[in-house]
Amino acid sequence: MRRSDSIRNKPRAYYNRGLTYGEKGDHDKAIADFTEAIRLNPKDAEAHFNRGLAYGKKGDHNQAITTIQRRFRSIRKLGTHSMLGATQSGRISHAAFLA
Repeated sequence: MRRSDSIRNKPRAYYNRGLTYGEKGDHDKAIADFTEAIRLNPKDAEAHFNRGLAYGKKGDHNQAITTIQRRFRSIRKLGTHSMLGATQSGRISHAAFLA
């Protein structure tokens, strides 16, 4: 079995590999893996959030903010607060992506 076959259709594997790419500073590959994790599991709030962070670290602040805000609106509609602990006020701060 090829390595790429071993993670096919496994959203958590794509998510974890995205984290690894992000830690190494390869934000394009991180975004690609988070996007694939989201395609396989659209409700994965962590993948949405980390994809937004990767866009921010890449310097695409508008896409970062749009990505995360879109997911927050979706979560609020569901009444879920799983990601609100990621920010102090429950709102996305533009300054968080400028560091």
